[in-house]
Formats: sequence, C-alpha cells, structure tokens
Amino acid sequence: MANILGGLLWLIVLVTIAFPIAVFCAMWYILFYCLSVCCSACDGITDLMLKGIQLPGFACKKILNCEC
Repeated sequence: MANILGGLLWLIVLVTIAFPIAVFCAMWYILFYCLSVCCSACDGITDLMLKGIQLPGFACKKILNCEC
C-alpha cells in the first residue's frame, strides 16, 4: 500500500511541480544556451536549467517504480 501511495505522491509532484518547473527552465535554457557560445559563464546556468528540464523524467521514473 505504501508503494501505491508513493506513486500517487510522485504523480501529484509531476503535475503540480515538475511540469511547471520544466516549462520555465526550457524557456530560459534556450536563451542561455545560445549565450553560452559567447560567454562561458553561462555554462553553469545552462547545466542548472537542463536539470530542471529533466525533472519530469525523474518524477516519471519514481512513479513507475512506486518509490517514496
């Protein structure tokens, strides 16, 4: 039963937190990725934005494994 509740918790996290963060990060990632060619200081920002874009994938893996 705890595993099912963990899966449902991650589903709620996916819909309410992970998708909005991914959309926000995707918009900024496109901008900073283009700027990182000219300015190497943007590399850290693009790495952070990429992690935000990958957040829904992380949540989906947790849902499929029913982890808490």
